[in-house]
Amino acid sequence: MKPYKLIQDALKVCEDLKYNLQYSKNRARDTKRINKVLRALKGFDSMLVSKYKTDAIEVLMYASIQEILTKRMVQVGKPIPIDEIKQYFEECLSYDKEYKIQQVISTLKEHEFSNLSKRYNYQAKDKKLFVDLQNRRTEKEWRLLLSQLINVYKEDIRWISQK
Repeated sequence: MKPYKLIQDALKVCEDLKYNLQYSKNRARDTKRINKVLRALKGFDSMLVSKYKTDAIEVLMYASIQEILTKRMVQVGKPIPIDEIKQYFEECLSYDKEYKIQQVISTLKEHEFSNLSKRYNYQAKDKKLFVDLQNRRTEKEWRLLLSQLINVYKEDIRWISQK
C-alpha cells in the first residue's frame, strides 16, 4: 500500500466532486461532505509527515536537486537535467546502506592519504610520513565517526519536526 498515492488519488476524486457540485441538487450538503473528506485527507497526510518525517526527506531531496542544478550551472535557454536528477535518485536508492557506507569510508580514506602525501611532498622516504600512515583512522573509527554524524542529523530532524 502506498499511502501518499492513495491520498493523491482521493484528492483527485474530490476535485471531480467539486466540479460535479455545480450540478448538485443539494449543494450545501454536498459541499459539507466534500470538505469533511478533504479535512480527513489533510489530517492523514500530516500524520504521515509527522510519523515518517517525510518533510525532512523532501528537504534532502530538494537540496540534492539544487546541488545538481548548481553543478550543471543551469542557465536560461539550456535544458534542465531531469534525466540526471532521476538517475541520481535511482542510483542512491538502488544500493543498500552498507554499500553506501563503504563508498563514503573509501572516499574519506583516499582523502586522508592524499592529504598526508601532500604534506610530505610525496616523499615516501620521509619517516614522519610512514608513522602518520600507520596512524591513519581504521574503518571502525570511520564507521563510528559517520554513525555519530548521522545520529546528530537524525536528532536534528526529530527536534525540528517536533516544533
